[in-house]
Amino acid sequence: MTLRYNGYSTAQFGKNHETAAWKTSPSGPTDRWPTRSGFDKFYGFMGGETNQWSPAIYDGMTKIETPRAPNYHFMTDVTDQAINWVRSEKSLTPDKPFFVYFAPGATHSPHQVPTEWIDRYKGKFDAGWDKLREETLANQIKLGVVPADTRLAPKPAAIQDWDKLSADEKKLFTRQMEIFAGFAEYTDDEVGRLVDAIRDLSQLDNTLIFYILGDNGASAEGGANGLFNEMTYFNGVSESIQDVLKHYDELGGPNSYGHYAAGWAVAGNTPFTWVKQVASSYGGTRNVMAVHWPHGIKSKGEVRSQWHHLIDVAPTILEAAGLPQPTDVDGVRQTPIEGVSMLYSLNDARAGERHTTQYFEIFGNRAIYNDGWLAGTVHKAPWEEQPRASLENDRWELYDTRKDFSLRQDLAISHPEKLKEMQALFLVEAVKYPVLPLDDRVLERLDAAAVGRPDLMQGRRTLTVYPGMTGMSENVFLNVKNTSFSITADVEMPNVADGKMPQGAIISQTGRFGGWTLYLKNGKPTYAYNFLGLERFSVTSDKALPQGKSTFRMEFDYDGGGIGKGGLATLYINDIKVGAGRIERTQPGIFSADEGVDVGEDGETPVVDDYGTAYPNRFTGKISKVTITLKNGTQANQTASDSAKRR
Repeated sequence: MTLRYNGYSTAQFGKNHETAAWKTSPSGPTDRWPTRSGFDKFYGFMGGETNQWSPAIYDGMTKIETPRAPNYHFMTDVTDQAINWVRSEKSLTPDKPFFVYFAPGATHSPHQVPTEWIDRYKGKFDAGWDKLREETLANQIKLGVVPADTRLAPKPAAIQDWDKLSADEKKLFTRQMEIFAGFAEYTDDEVGRLVDAIRDLSQLDNTLIFYILGDNGASAEGGANGLFNEMTYFNGVSESIQDVLKHYDELGGPNSYGHYAAGWAVAGNTPFTWVKQVASSYGGTRNVMAVHWPHGIKSKGEVRSQWHHLIDVAPTILEAAGLPQPTDVDGVRQTPIEGVSMLYSLNDARAGERHTTQYFEIFGNRAIYNDGWLAGTVHKAPWEEQPRASLENDRWELYDTRKDFSLRQDLAISHPEKLKEMQALFLVEAVKYPVLPLDDRVLERLDAAAVGRPDLMQGRRTLTVYPGMTGMSENVFLNVKNTSFSITADVEMPNVADGKMPQGAIISQTGRFGGWTLYLKNGKPTYAYNFLGLERFSVTSDKALPQGKSTFRMEFDYDGGGIGKGGLATLYINDIKVGAGRIERTQPGIFSADEGVDVGEDGETPVVDDYGTAYPNRFTGKISKVTITLKNGTQANQTASDSAKRR
């Protein structure tokens, strides 16, 4: 907003994930959408991740259909969009400065990339993650990005030694890393196209570029074996080696939604021990950043070691632009920016550090940095079902990062007074920057009602929706998980003299990697449930819908007795029972991170492959309305903590 108000053209491309889930609907509030919070242009996705082959894309505040060009991939699409915008901006207003926030979904999960990029790395990781850690550290020392005396910190105890793995494990794990590496190079290549476009416009030397590589440390949500479908992680369902191997040839492609094994995440965070989610370790927080600005930085090809944090990027940009930090915007008093500018360090490798204190916290994993010291606690690893201790009884560690870059030597016992000082400082910072109260729930947070998080449907038990309403995400649509409910559709069937019965989706929730759909197949109502892409259940009517207006209904009677259970689905046409069948398993936690509910179609990926219509599987009859109703006294949302226990 500050840059736009001071004459800049502004654009955001790729991942947003700054808008609360319950706000991502036409009802808003839309104040946290990109184009309402400072950006002239937005093209990307609203959730924490997206399917690279079939993304849920918003252009501004309008959801658009996924492009269906041959060999489509979101990474190329979003780069094309950014290039087109920059070219247009410099063509129409050559003297106007621009700001681009470019945040591709890569290499965040799901790991999806064209096969030709995967094949470049065939055999490159056969030696395994232990050898990769050794090679990576040697390269880091050679490049001067870590001190010459740096040694590898130990792996977490849960990460197996590579030479003790089975042949099947090695086969699967090497493939997972080949996919990730191909994804990373593909991403770099696309970013290179954007940089080349800026160069072609003669703007590169005077454009300040921050290229930040990492995802809060490499991600270990893939667990011990990696995943064919990452949504299993969010539903507390484990995947065995054999489960994932069944899909070996599909991994990385449109029919997978994968993640690699945690051992690769540890290797990706060399030379540290830990991974994303573990905010108490540099493995879970430290990322590489390259800065390029020939007209503003005299030094070239050098390394800077001053301690800084992501919150320092914004102050650096403002100082480089010659703009003061705002105190008021549109009459609203602003909270002071919490970072400090890094500009001082770019031309002076020996300048003293200006960011001297920083807290970290996620899921109860927390730490405090101060003047070279780092104290923190590993409350829970990503693959662990329960915290290691209560928050008040966590064991804290202490490191002198000036002498121990990789955090190998825990000084908590030998320096107890320093540890107490650091723990007290964490609480000071946690009060100053509202970190408290600490909340160590993970999967439980997926259930808005259970944790008191806002939900657009809060308190409602019935919802009527209409054709054209698409992309309704979790917290925007009624939660039909772990409960009994009904779906009633008022439709009109046209004359079928040509014998072609209406087909397509009446209403669907998410798609190929878990969800459900109510649709017509050869004129017959069908309810299908796709359990995480692993099992599929369907119930089809014995009779087709009659011509003209009619009502059909699906009643789902949940078994109860916990979450993720099955139930009986019964179909009715004009209140006459026409079919029934069992849905043996249901998803307890989440359907998708990006796909939503569609009325009259099934966009992005399909729940089933037999709609009989082309993408986006639109219903070929007429829908008046669809009503979803939660049945009284059947809600079984005991929170996703039960889901975590099932892992």
